[in-house]
Amino acid sequence: MGTAYLLFPPNPDKITISMDLIMTFRVAGAFTIGIFWGLMGLILGYSGIYSNHMKPAR
Repeated sequence: MGTAYLLFPPNPDKITISMDLIMTFRVAGAFTIGIFWGLMGLILGYSGIYSNHMKPAR
């Protein structure tokens, strides 16, 4: 990835979008990703607790 970043030329297009819009999408994206990974952790954690592999041996 770093090599591609160094080898490709810079973007010649002028960026005309406002920084407020970009930050809104970044915050919304971070919030969405956080919810996704939080739910994945809860679901997989609870499924691991209730599976037969996690129960103590008798």
